[in-house]
Amino acid sequence: MKKLLLGLLVFQFFVLAANAQIEKGSIMLGGNANYSNSNSNSDTRAVSPHTIQSNSTGNSNSFTFNPKVGFTLNNNWVVGPMLILSSSKGTSENNWVSGSTTVIDYTTTKNSSFGGGAFARKYVPFNEYFSAFGEVNATANNRKEYRKSENSSEVEESEIKYNEIQGSVHAGLAYFPKKWMAIELSANILQFAHHGRNQETEAQDHKVNYNSFGFNLNSSSINLGVSFFLNNK
Repeated sequence: MKKLLLGLLVFQFFVLAANAQIEKGSIMLGGNANYSNSNSNSDTRAVSPHTIQSNSTGNSNSFTFNPKVGFTLNNNWVVGPMLILSSSKGTSENNWVSGSTTVIDYTTTKNSSFGGGAFARKYVPFNEYFSAFGEVNATANNRKEYRKSENSSEVEESEIKYNEIQGSVHAGLAYFPKKWMAIELSANILQFAHHGRNQETEAQDHKVNYNSFGFNLNSSSINLGVSFFLNNK
């Protein structure tokens, strides 16, 4: 009897898994979008040997959007192109007072990135509603970082340009409330990147190339996304 029940459970699992499959010929429209904003404020007062007071305020916001279009080659295998779009801006103000001397510094930073690449994803259904997936992708993008710092005596500006080639491995879990829609939670667990950096200022032009490798198991590597599967009945 136990063997019969176990056999029925295994049979039911594979029936549900078959119902959850993404059919060949379906088109996936997906990706993820993230927005963040932060504010900070700090006050410091020191008395040794003179009274020194400082106040710092800051604000930053960032936005990323990574759309994907995938084509199902066979059940549960999806490949296709992807885009990388991101921008961020931060401002800070620092006031420093010592006796009759007052210094105010303003700093502005801006970042933007644009690029694209390709991905391949494999879904492994658990049942009718849940499926695990693994994904590998390779991308190339251009990133620009601008910084301006000014006070009462001088203004300093710099611009850094990056050319980046990246490869990463993602693992995730997808929930299918409908067969044509998936809500996905994924983590970027492995990443390799090659960076070419060119930093330009009024005084110098500095170029450098370097590689990086990362293994991520923290909350900052987790993304939430939604995918739609056209023609998946």
